Amino acid sequence: MNLKNFLRKGNNLYYCIYTLILLIAHIFLPLNWADDAVFMKKAAEKSIADFLSTSARPLTDAMTYFFARNPVIWKLTDPIILLILVLLICKYFKLNSKKEKVFVSITVLFPSLAMVDAGFIATTLNYLWSVTLGFLCLLPSWKVFNNEKVRWYEKLLLLPLLIYAANMQQMSVILTVLLGLSCIIMTVKRKSVHINYYIFFQLAITVGCVAYSYYLNIFGENSRMIRETARYFPDFGSLNILQKIELGFSSTFFGMTMNLHLPWSGFFAFVSWLLYASLRKGRSIKQVITAAFPVIFSIFGLLQAVLPQRYRFLSELLPGGLKNWKMDKAIYSFEPVSDIFFLLVILCVVCSLWFLFDSKKYFALSIFTLAVGTGSRLMMGFSPTVWASGCRTYYIMFISMIIVSALIINQNYTMKKSLKI
Repeated sequence: MNLKNFLRKGNNLYYCIYTLILLIAHIFLPLNWADDAVFMKKAAEKSIADFLSTSARPLTDAMTYFFARNPVIWKLTDPIILLILVLLICKYFKLNSKKEKVFVSITVLFPSLAMVDAGFIATTLNYLWSVTLGFLCLLPSWKVFNNEKVRWYEKLLLLPLLIYAANMQQMSVILTVLLGLSCIIMTVKRKSVHINYYIFFQLAITVGCVAYSYYLNIFGENSRMIRETARYFPDFGSLNILQKIELGFSSTFFGMTMNLHLPWSGFFAFVSWLLYASLRKGRSIKQVITAAFPVIFSIFGLLQAVLPQRYRFLSELLPGGLKNWKMDKAIYSFEPVSDIFFLLVILCVVCSLWFLFDSKKYFALSIFTLAVGTGSRLMMGFSPTVWASGCRTYYIMFISMIIVSALIINQNYTMKKSLKI
């Protein structure tokens, strides 16, 4: 394809401009703060063997070591990874119009470049890169479902990327679920046996990474789990499995609805979009009330969090884990009233999506996408850094919200026409 024909394709030109803007922005990103500053100092003083001696994510940390010593290369590479993520989301979820692609490419910047409380290099390598490479490794499954041929070199090149992606615990569990479902669906539908074997092999790799990570964190010498429990959550070891599940659930929705931080901002934007879309699509009272509840609850939760003395009645009505966000050492407290309200928020979001989607197939897809994203954050209930890890642990969850928002634009043709987008 010559340059003239390439520039005629609006999407290609848009992506070129998008990547160029990202490259320019990355040049000015400060890298001498948070974990980045620590890793740069360690990388300058230590060999890679010493740097990785207590690592639970050897591949990710090896890349961290390399980019900490060569930050300019990270600045040139990270925009390309961002672009690949945008392209994969649009490809997998069939977001074909230019406006849908613009929406995804702009909104994905929020979790990828704003929610980086561990530093740009450290956070992106663990989250943006792992998620993007994990998405890329789902390409064989996607091609099989769409009756496309998978090339042998694609299989070969994707395996090391899969191992890297599965180094991140949240992504390894998600890949296990998605690849496992792919194997089941293809077995039931009797798809190609050859490609089925390859996806079974991918599944085996991700399961192995989950087991390896579990071993290092629970049983390994110099365990990261032991160090972080002592530092952040001394009572974590005494929690049973039900308490850890509840901890993951309550901490996730407390962070999104009752704490003025980036997770709250992202969730508030998402539920506000659902309310706006509901108002434009239909005006039935149950539809409006259902969509409005998460917005109102988030505002009330915010008031309770930032002005607890003035809004004392809200503090009593919505007891939450606010103390956990402000204490050096976290403690566990079970607040059933808060959990009930959090469950109501979930129910209202589900009902809003039911009203918004004309196609129930896409409603089911949106619920599954949100469930996978939410589950990735709920997993933090099994980590002593559930409070200390900050907003970056919401990364996959917000990617799922972006996908669902794009699906609403894509599928709801009545709203699409009325909004003229």
